[in-house]
Amino acid sequence: MSFNVRQMNLWLGLARGDRALPRDLFVLGYRDRAIERAFPNSKLDHVCPEIIIASSRRHHALVLEFKSGANTDSDQLRRYSGIISSDLTKAFLDPDECRSHDVVIVGREEHEDRLRIGIEEGEHAFPLLLEDRSGLRVSINSFGDEPTDAVFSPRLDIDWETAPTSYFPFDQESELWEIAEAVIPEILARMFKRDPRIEFSQICQELTPWGIIGPDGRKQLLARTSEVLQVAAAGEFQGYWSCDGSGVRFSSNPLELGADRRTSAFRKLRSAQESLVDRLRTGGGPQLPLDWHS
Repeated sequence: MSFNVRQMNLWLGLARGDRALPRDLFVLGYRDRAIERAFPNSKLDHVCPEIIIASSRRHHALVLEFKSGANTDSDQLRRYSGIISSDLTKAFLDPDECRSHDVVIVGREEHEDRLRIGIEEGEHAFPLLLEDRSGLRVSINSFGDEPTDAVFSPRLDIDWETAPTSYFPFDQESELWEIAEAVIPEILARMFKRDPRIEFSQICQELTPWGIIGPDGRKQLLARTSEVLQVAAAGEFQGYWSCDGSGVRFSSNPLELGADRRTSAFRKLRSAQESLVDRLRTGGGPQLPLDWHS
Protein backbone atom coordinates (compact mmCIF):
# COMPACT_ATOMS: atom_id res chain seq x y z
CA MET A 1 0.00 0.00 0.00
CA SER A 2 1.38 3.39 -0.97
CA PHE A 3 2.05 6.20 1.47
CA ASN A 4 -0.81 8.28 0.09
CA VAL A 5 -3.37 5.46 0.29
CA ARG A 6 -2.24 4.59 3.81
CA GLN A 7 -2.58 8.20 4.92
CA MET A 8 -5.97 8.59 3.22
CA ASN A 9 -7.27 5.56 5.10
CA LEU A 10 -5.79 6.87 8.33
CA TRP A 11 -7.45 10.28 8.16
CA LEU A 12 -10.78 8.81 7.06
CA GLY A 13 -10.56 6.41 9.99
CA LEU A 14 -9.66 9.18 12.44
CA ALA A 15 -12.62 11.24 11.26
CA ARG A 16 -14.99 8.26 11.46
CA GLY A 17 -14.03 7.11 14.92
CA ASP A 18 -12.54 3.81 13.76
CA ARG A 19 -12.02 1.59 16.81
CA ALA A 20 -8.52 0.62 15.66
CA LEU A 21 -7.40 4.25 15.95
CA PRO A 22 -7.25 6.99 18.57
CA ARG A 23 -10.66 8.67 18.78
CA ASP A 24 -9.47 12.13 19.83
CA LEU A 25 -10.28 13.91 16.56
CA PHE A 26 -13.63 12.16 16.28
CA VAL A 27 -14.54 13.26 19.83
CA LEU A 28 -13.60 16.83 18.88
CA GLY A 29 -16.20 16.59 16.11
CA TYR A 30 -13.96 16.14 13.06
CA ARG A 31 -15.56 14.46 10.05
CA ASP A 32 -14.31 13.82 6.51
CA ARG A 33 -15.68 16.50 4.19
CA ALA A 34 -13.77 16.55 0.89
CA ILE A 35 -11.27 14.43 -1.04
CA GLU A 36 -9.31 15.85 -3.97
CA ARG A 37 -11.85 18.60 -4.44
CA ALA A 38 -10.27 21.60 -6.17
CA PHE A 39 -11.34 25.13 -5.28
CA PRO A 40 -9.96 28.67 -5.77
CA ASN A 41 -8.25 30.44 -2.88
CA SER A 42 -8.66 34.10 -2.03
CA LYS A 43 -6.26 35.03 -4.85
CA LEU A 44 -8.14 32.84 -7.35
CA ASP A 45 -5.32 30.29 -7.46
CA HIS A 46 -6.63 26.73 -7.46
CA VAL A 47 -5.72 24.26 -4.74
CA CYS A 48 -6.63 20.59 -4.47
CA PRO A 49 -5.98 19.07 -1.03
CA GLU A 50 -5.76 15.33 -0.58
CA ILE A 51 -8.49 15.46 2.08
CA ILE A 52 -10.23 18.03 4.28
CA ILE A 53 -11.65 17.09 7.66
CA ALA A 54 -13.58 19.64 9.71
CA SER A 55 -15.31 20.09 13.05
CA SER A 56 -18.43 22.18 13.59
CA ARG A 57 -17.76 21.78 17.32
CA ARG A 58 -14.31 23.37 17.08
CA HIS A 59 -15.25 25.52 14.04
CA HIS A 60 -11.95 24.39 12.58
CA ALA A 61 -10.82 22.58 9.43
CA LEU A 62 -7.67 20.63 8.58
CA VAL A 63 -6.58 20.94 4.95
CA LEU A 64 -4.21 18.02 4.37
CA GLU A 65 -1.53 17.57 1.75
CA PHE A 66 0.44 14.29 1.60
CA LYS A 67 4.08 14.25 0.51
CA SER A 68 5.51 10.81 -0.14
CA GLY A 69 8.78 12.23 -1.46
CA ALA A 70 11.47 14.54 -0.15
CA ASN A 71 10.51 17.73 -1.94
CA THR A 72 7.78 20.29 -1.48
CA ASP A 73 6.39 22.36 -4.34
CA SER A 74 7.01 26.02 -3.52
CA ASP A 75 4.22 27.18 -5.85
CA GLN A 76 1.79 24.71 -4.32
CA LEU A 77 2.67 25.88 -0.79
CA ARG A 78 2.26 29.49 -1.92
CA ARG A 79 -1.23 28.68 -3.21
CA TYR A 80 -2.12 26.93 0.05
CA SER A 81 -0.94 29.97 1.98
CA GLY A 82 -3.48 32.04 0.04
CA ILE A 83 -6.42 30.13 1.53
CA ILE A 84 -8.63 32.07 3.88
CA SER A 85 -11.16 30.15 5.91
CA SER A 86 -14.16 31.36 3.91
CA ASP A 87 -12.60 29.82 0.78
CA LEU A 88 -13.34 26.39 2.21
CA THR A 89 -17.05 26.87 1.64
CA LYS A 90 -16.19 26.49 -2.06
CA ALA A 91 -15.23 22.92 -1.19
CA PHE A 92 -18.78 22.54 0.21
CA LEU A 93 -17.87 22.94 3.87
CA ASP A 94 -20.40 24.60 6.13
CA PRO A 95 -19.25 28.08 7.28
CA ASP A 96 -19.53 26.90 10.88
CA GLU A 97 -16.93 24.19 10.19
CA CYS A 98 -14.25 26.50 8.88
CA ARG A 99 -14.14 29.72 10.84
CA SER A 100 -10.46 28.84 11.17
CA HIS A 101 -8.23 26.28 9.51
CA ASP A 102 -4.77 24.77 9.26
CA VAL A 103 -2.98 23.59 6.16
CA VAL A 104 -1.18 20.43 7.27
CA ILE A 105 1.70 18.78 5.41
CA VAL A 106 2.10 15.05 6.08
CA GLY A 107 5.32 13.37 5.04
CA ARG A 108 7.74 10.57 5.78
CA GLU A 109 10.18 10.75 8.68
CA GLU A 110 13.18 10.10 6.43
CA HIS A 111 12.42 13.25 4.44
CA GLU A 112 12.09 15.53 7.47
CA ASP A 113 15.00 17.87 6.71
CA ARG A 114 13.98 18.58 3.12
CA LEU A 115 10.31 19.00 3.97
CA ARG A 116 11.14 21.40 6.78
CA ILE A 117 13.32 23.48 4.47
CA GLY A 118 10.51 23.85 1.96
CA ILE A 119 8.07 25.06 4.62
CA GLU A 120 10.52 27.28 6.47
CA GLU A 121 12.01 28.92 3.40
CA GLY A 122 8.53 29.97 2.34
CA GLU A 123 7.86 31.24 5.87
CA HIS A 124 4.73 29.12 6.06
CA ALA A 125 3.15 28.31 9.41
CA PHE A 126 1.88 24.92 8.23
CA PRO A 127 2.21 22.10 10.77
CA LEU A 128 4.44 19.32 9.45
CA LEU A 129 3.44 15.82 10.56
CA LEU A 130 5.81 12.94 9.94
CA GLU A 131 4.90 9.28 9.64
CA ASP A 132 7.21 7.01 11.61
CA ARG A 133 6.99 3.43 12.88
CA SER A 134 4.82 4.43 15.82
CA GLY A 135 2.44 6.93 14.27
CA LEU A 136 2.60 10.64 13.49
CA ARG A 137 4.77 13.23 15.19
CA VAL A 138 4.93 16.99 14.89
CA SER A 139 8.14 18.30 13.35
CA ILE A 140 7.51 22.05 13.17
CA ASN A 141 4.69 24.52 13.81
CA SER A 142 1.54 24.02 15.82
CA PHE A 143 -2.16 23.81 15.04
CA GLY A 144 -4.28 26.92 15.35
CA ASP A 145 -6.89 25.21 17.50
CA GLU A 146 -5.52 24.30 20.94
CA PRO A 147 -7.48 21.07 21.57
CA THR A 148 -6.54 19.90 18.08
CA ASP A 149 -2.91 20.78 18.71
CA ALA A 150 -3.00 18.76 21.92
CA VAL A 151 -4.01 15.63 19.97
CA PHE A 152 -0.71 15.71 18.08
CA SER A 153 1.61 17.17 20.73
CA PRO A 154 4.13 15.79 20.64
CA ARG A 155 2.79 12.81 18.66
CA LEU A 156 -0.23 10.68 17.85
CA ASP A 157 0.45 6.97 18.36
CA ILE A 158 -0.83 4.68 15.60
CA ASP A 159 -0.58 0.91 15.32
CA TRP A 160 0.02 0.58 11.60
CA GLU A 161 -0.54 -3.18 11.74
CA THR A 162 -4.19 -2.74 12.73
CA ALA A 163 -4.89 0.66 11.12
CA PRO A 164 -7.81 0.54 8.62
CA THR A 165 -7.12 -0.01 4.93
CA SER A 166 -10.60 -0.43 3.44
CA TYR A 167 -12.02 3.10 3.47
CA PHE A 168 -10.04 3.99 0.36
CA PRO A 169 -8.42 0.80 -1.02
CA PHE A 170 -6.68 2.36 -4.03
CA ASP A 171 -6.02 5.65 -5.78
CA GLN A 172 -4.97 6.74 -9.25
CA GLU A 173 -1.33 5.88 -8.53
CA SER A 174 -1.96 2.39 -7.15
CA GLU A 175 -0.54 -0.64 -8.93
CA LEU A 176 -2.95 -2.58 -11.11
CA TRP A 177 -2.72 -5.63 -8.84
CA GLU A 178 -3.73 -3.53 -5.84
CA ILE A 179 -6.76 -2.26 -7.74
CA ALA A 180 -7.63 -5.79 -8.88
CA GLU A 181 -7.57 -7.01 -5.26
CA ALA A 182 -10.25 -4.47 -4.42
CA VAL A 183 -12.33 -4.45 -7.61
CA ILE A 184 -12.60 -8.10 -8.66
CA PRO A 185 -14.40 -9.22 -5.45
CA GLU A 186 -17.03 -6.54 -6.12
CA ILE A 187 -17.47 -7.91 -9.64
CA LEU A 188 -17.87 -11.45 -8.28
CA ALA A 189 -20.45 -10.20 -5.78
CA ARG A 190 -22.48 -8.78 -8.68
CA MET A 191 -22.20 -12.09 -10.49
CA PHE A 192 -23.69 -13.78 -7.43
CA LYS A 193 -26.62 -11.39 -7.75
CA ARG A 194 -26.95 -12.25 -11.44
CA ASP A 195 -26.73 -8.58 -12.41
CA PRO A 196 -26.48 -8.25 -16.20
CA ARG A 197 -24.31 -5.13 -15.98
CA ILE A 198 -22.48 -2.88 -13.54
CA GLU A 199 -21.26 0.67 -14.11
CA PHE A 200 -17.68 1.60 -13.20
CA SER A 201 -19.16 4.38 -11.08
CA GLN A 202 -21.20 1.84 -9.09
CA ILE A 203 -18.03 -0.10 -8.28
CA CYS A 204 -16.27 3.06 -7.13
CA GLN A 205 -19.28 4.07 -5.04
CA GLU A 206 -19.13 0.72 -3.24
CA LEU A 207 -15.40 0.88 -2.58
CA THR A 208 -14.68 4.55 -1.82
CA PRO A 209 -16.27 7.58 -0.09
CA TRP A 210 -17.52 8.60 -3.54
CA GLY A 211 -19.84 11.37 -2.37
CA ILE A 212 -17.03 13.61 -1.11
CA ILE A 213 -14.54 13.03 -3.93
CA GLY A 214 -14.07 15.89 -6.39
CA PRO A 215 -14.71 15.55 -10.15
CA ASP A 216 -11.06 15.10 -11.15
CA GLY A 217 -10.51 12.50 -8.43
CA ARG A 218 -13.59 10.60 -9.57
CA LYS A 219 -12.45 10.68 -13.18
CA GLN A 220 -9.07 9.21 -12.26
CA LEU A 221 -10.57 6.44 -10.15
CA LEU A 222 -12.99 5.53 -12.93
CA ALA A 223 -10.14 5.35 -15.43
CA ARG A 224 -8.09 3.04 -13.22
CA THR A 225 -11.09 0.81 -12.46
CA SER A 226 -11.85 0.55 -16.18
CA GLU A 227 -8.22 -0.25 -16.94
CA VAL A 228 -7.94 -3.20 -14.59
CA LEU A 229 -11.29 -4.66 -15.64
CA GLN A 230 -10.34 -4.46 -19.29
CA VAL A 231 -7.07 -6.26 -18.51
CA ALA A 232 -9.07 -8.93 -16.67
CA ALA A 233 -11.57 -9.27 -19.53
CA ALA A 234 -8.76 -9.79 -22.03
CA GLY A 235 -7.02 -12.38 -19.85
CA GLU A 236 -8.16 -14.54 -16.96
CA PHE A 237 -11.81 -13.50 -17.23
CA GLN A 238 -12.11 -13.64 -20.99
CA GLY A 239 -15.61 -14.78 -21.91
CA TYR A 240 -17.12 -13.79 -18.58
CA TRP A 241 -17.51 -10.07 -19.26
CA SER A 242 -16.66 -7.23 -21.62
CA CYS A 243 -16.11 -3.54 -20.95
CA ASP A 244 -17.46 -0.51 -22.75
CA GLY A 245 -16.99 3.16 -22.02
CA SER A 246 -18.91 3.19 -18.76
CA GLY A 247 -19.11 -0.28 -17.32
CA VAL A 248 -19.01 -4.07 -17.43
CA ARG A 249 -21.53 -6.30 -19.20
CA PHE A 250 -21.60 -9.94 -18.17
CA SER A 251 -21.65 -12.32 -21.13
CA SER A 252 -21.33 -15.61 -19.27
CA ASN A 253 -22.18 -16.13 -15.62
CA PRO A 254 -21.75 -19.67 -14.26
CA LEU A 255 -23.10 -18.74 -10.82
CA GLU A 256 -26.67 -19.80 -10.26
CA LEU A 257 -29.07 -17.88 -8.10
CA GLY A 258 -28.65 -19.09 -4.55
CA ALA A 259 -25.17 -20.48 -5.22
CA ASP A 260 -22.62 -20.23 -2.45
CA ARG A 261 -18.85 -19.87 -2.30
CA ARG A 262 -18.31 -23.62 -2.07
CA THR A 263 -19.40 -24.32 -5.64
CA SER A 264 -16.85 -25.33 -8.25
CA ALA A 265 -17.94 -22.39 -10.44
CA PHE A 266 -17.11 -19.90 -7.72
CA ARG A 267 -13.80 -21.63 -6.95
CA LYS A 268 -12.82 -21.25 -10.61
CA LEU A 269 -13.65 -17.56 -10.52
CA ARG A 270 -11.58 -17.14 -7.35
CA SER A 271 -8.74 -19.01 -9.00
CA ALA A 272 -8.95 -16.62 -11.95
CA GLN A 273 -8.83 -13.67 -9.55
CA GLU A 274 -5.73 -15.02 -7.81
CA SER A 275 -4.04 -15.66 -11.15
CA LEU A 276 -4.79 -12.13 -12.34
CA VAL A 277 -3.46 -10.51 -9.15
CA ASP A 278 -0.31 -12.66 -9.20
CA ARG A 279 0.36 -11.86 -12.86
CA LEU A 280 -0.05 -8.13 -12.33
CA ARG A 281 2.01 -8.16 -9.13
CA THR A 282 4.93 -9.90 -10.81
CA GLY A 283 4.81 -7.69 -13.88
CA GLY A 284 3.63 -10.35 -16.28
CA GLY A 285 2.71 -9.34 -19.80
CA PRO A 286 -0.62 -9.79 -21.58
CA GLN A 287 -2.27 -13.06 -20.60
CA LEU A 288 -3.17 -15.62 -23.21
CA PRO A 289 -6.85 -16.57 -23.01
CA LEU A 290 -7.51 -19.24 -20.42
CA ASP A 291 -10.47 -21.59 -20.58
CA TRP A 292 -11.80 -21.15 -17.05
CA HIS A 293 -15.07 -22.70 -18.13
CA SER A 294 -13.64 -26.19 -18.59
